[in-house]
Amino acid sequence: KQSAWTAGAEQKFGKVAVGLIYATMGESKSGAKDGADQLTLGATYDLSKRTQTYAYYTRITNEDAATRTFGGAGLSGVGAGSNPTGLGIGMKVNF
Repeated sequence: KQSAWTAGAEQKFGKVAVGLIYATMGESKSGAKDGADQLTLGATYDLSKRTQTYAYYTRITNEDAATRTFGGAGLSGVGAGSNPTGLGIGMKVNF
């Protein structure tokens, strides 16, 4: 059993928005050095009312025994204590 929390903020500047998210998971009660932190920085740009581009950078910092990775990413083989990093770009269109 581990405790976790997430905090995030976003600021809009006209058609541009910048956001920051921080998440942390504490060590399990056994003190196994299995906690992790994640920091994500992202930005969006509104091309129109329905179309938006986005980009983000994210990094997970695992403690010595932690093997946390990005949920739903399907990554396997993340070594204990490694620090997975991701970069994403895309476009969203609402129909």
